[in-house]
Amino acid sequence: MTELRFVRVAVCTAATLSCAALMAQPAKPAEDLPLDALLNTRISTAAKYEQRVTDVPASVVVITAEEIARNGWHTLADVLVSVPGVTLTYDRGYTYLGVRGVGVPGDYNNRFLILLNGEPMLDGVAGAIDTGTALGVDLSTLSRIEFVRGPGSVLYGSGAMFGVINLVLKSEQEASSVMAGGGSHHTTIASGRFVHELGGGFSMSIAGSMQNDHGQDLFFPEYDTPDTNNGVSVGHDYDNYRNLMGTVAGHGLRFLALTSSRTKGVPTGWFGSAFNQKQQFTDGRSLLSLTAEHRVSSTSQMSLRTSYDRFDYHGQFPYDGGMARDRSISTRLNADLRYVWDVKPKHRVTVGAEYVDNVRARYTFQAESAHVFGGPFTVGSVYAQSEYQLARSLSVTTGLRYDRYAHLTATLNPRAAAVWHIDDANTLKLLYGSAFRLPTVFELGFDDAGQSFVANPSLRPEKIRQYEVVWEGRLTPEVLIGISPYRLHMTGLIRQQTDGVTGTTQYQNLNSVTSQGVELKVDYRRGDGVWSYASYSRQDAREDGVGMLNSAANLAKAGISTPTSSPLQGAVELVYESGRKSLAGSETPGVILTNMTVSAALRSSLRVSVTVKNLTNTRYATPGGPAQIEDMIAQNGRTFLVRLRVRG
Repeated sequence: MTELRFVRVAVCTAATLSCAALMAQPAKPAEDLPLDALLNTRISTAAKYEQRVTDVPASVVVITAEEIARNGWHTLADVLVSVPGVTLTYDRGYTYLGVRGVGVPGDYNNRFLILLNGEPMLDGVAGAIDTGTALGVDLSTLSRIEFVRGPGSVLYGSGAMFGVINLVLKSEQEASSVMAGGGSHHTTIASGRFVHELGGGFSMSIAGSMQNDHGQDLFFPEYDTPDTNNGVSVGHDYDNYRNLMGTVAGHGLRFLALTSSRTKGVPTGWFGSAFNQKQQFTDGRSLLSLTAEHRVSSTSQMSLRTSYDRFDYHGQFPYDGGMARDRSISTRLNADLRYVWDVKPKHRVTVGAEYVDNVRARYTFQAESAHVFGGPFTVGSVYAQSEYQLARSLSVTTGLRYDRYAHLTATLNPRAAAVWHIDDANTLKLLYGSAFRLPTVFELGFDDAGQSFVANPSLRPEKIRQYEVVWEGRLTPEVLIGISPYRLHMTGLIRQQTDGVTGTTQYQNLNSVTSQGVELKVDYRRGDGVWSYASYSRQDAREDGVGMLNSAANLAKAGISTPTSSPLQGAVELVYESGRKSLAGSETPGVILTNMTVSAALRSSLRVSVTVKNLTNTRYATPGGPAQIEDMIAQNGRTFLVRLRVRG
C-alpha cells in the first residue's frame, strides 16, 4: 500500500505540473517551438557521425546545456536522475549507475562507457568511472549530454553493455563565464571558462573548476559501540576535487587536454578497515586527445582519433595492525580510424579499425607485504555498419564488430535496427543489439596475499542481448509521448562469491540476468519556454529467476522549469522509486524526493541561483556493496548550493 501511495503521489504531481503549464499563453507556430529544436538535435554517439535524434537507430536521451542550467545540476549523477529507468547508488565513496533494473552494488560502473567528445574515459585496471565528482568534467563546459541506451559494443567494444554516455563540449565560440558559490557542509565551489580566437581559423578554450566539501558527521548503527565512537564517523566524509581542461580547434582538427584529481574521505570503513579513522582515496586523470576529420570526396569522409589516457588511483585503509594501501595505474594509447562512405544516395557505410595499447595496467596492494598484479595488454578491433534507406520513411541499420584481446579472447557482436517514420508525427524503432564486457585486470588478478581473496584467471566475458521497441508520437506541436518496451538477457554475470567452507572470496561468472519492462515519457515544451516532463518505468530484473539486488521495480519522475533567459527562473523535480533489495536480503522503503532551483538575474550578465536537493528532508538509504559491512547506507538530507555566475 505504501508503494501504491507513492506512485499515486508522483503521478498526481506530474499531472499537476502539466496542467499548470497548460494554463498559460498560446503557443508559437510549430517551426519556432522548442520541441522542434529537441527533435532536430544532431548527435553522433550512436553512429559516430551526426544524425537527427529521430533518425538515430537507438533509444536516445539528449540533455542540453539549457536543461542543465535550468535545473542547477552539479554532477552527471544529478542529470541522470531525471532519465527514465535510471537509478543511482551512492556508498559515500562513488556514485553507481543502474539502468532498467540492473545495478550491481559496487560494480565500479564498468558496464557503461562514458565518453568526452567521443573519447572513452576509463580506468584500465577496474574499468571504473564515476558519475559523481570524481568524473572530473565541469557540466558548465558541456553543450549537451547524449545517452544512447542499450548495447553499444558494435562501435565501442567492451563495457558498452547498458549504454554509452557522451559528454559533448561547447564550441570555442561560446561565451566565457565565471562562477563561485557555496553551500551545505561548508562547501565552496568555483569554475571558469575562457575562450579566445587564435587567428588563422583556430580558436581555443580553457576551463577549470574546484570544490572543497567538508562533508558531514554520519551515524552507522553497525558500529554503535563505545569502542567505535558509538557509530559516529566524525570528519571523514569530505569530497575535494580540482580539474583543468583546454581545447584548440580549427580546420577539422580538435585537440583536448584534461587533468583532474579528486580526494574522497570514506566514513563507512571499507573492506573491514578501522572505523572513524582517516581513510581516503584519490582518483587522478591525465588525458590528451587529437581528432582529425577530412572530407575525402563529396560522398566520403575520413576521421582519426588518437589519445593518451593515464588514470591513477591510490587509497589508504587503517587497520589495527597498521595502514594498508592500494594503488592502480593504467596508461592507455588509443587510435580509431573511421571511413564513412555514401555508396549510393540511400546507402551509407561506415568501416573502422581501432587499436588500444594498455601499456600499463598494474594494481598494488600493500599491507604487511606488497602484492602486485596486472600488466600490459592490447586490443585490436574492426567494425562495419550499414545504413540503408529502403523507402523515404524506412531505414535499416546493421552492424558487426570483431575484437581481438591479446590477453584473453576474441568476440564478435552484431546489431540491427529499423527506423520507420510512420508520418510526420510518429516514429517507430525496432532495435536489437548484443554487447560484452571483458573481465577487468582487477577481477582476474585480485589477491590479498592469502588473507581472504583469491584471484580467478579463468573468468569469461559477460555477454548481453537486448530487444527493444521505441515509439515516439507528437500529439500536438508541443507534446511528445514515448513508449519503450524492452527485454534483455545477460549471461556470465561477474560478481564476488564467498566459499561457505573455506571462507575465501573471488570473482566468478555466477548467474544470468533477465530484465523486461516498459518506459513511458511525456515531454511538454511550450513556445514561451515553459518545459515539463513526466515518466514512468516498470522494470522486472531477475538474477537466475530471483528478484535482482539493488533493483527498483517502479520509477516515476516529473519536472517543470522556466527559461534561464527570464529575470526570475525556477525548476522543480520529483523522483519516486520503489524499494530495492540489499545484499542481506532486506529492502529499502519506497521514497519520493523533491529538488528545486531558483535563479534571478541581477544584471544582464550576472545571475544568482539557489539549488535545494531533497527539499522535504526525506530520510532514505540505498543498499551497500560488498566493500562495506553496512547493509544500507544513509543518503543526504536537505542540502543547498548557492552560485553566482558572470557571463562574458
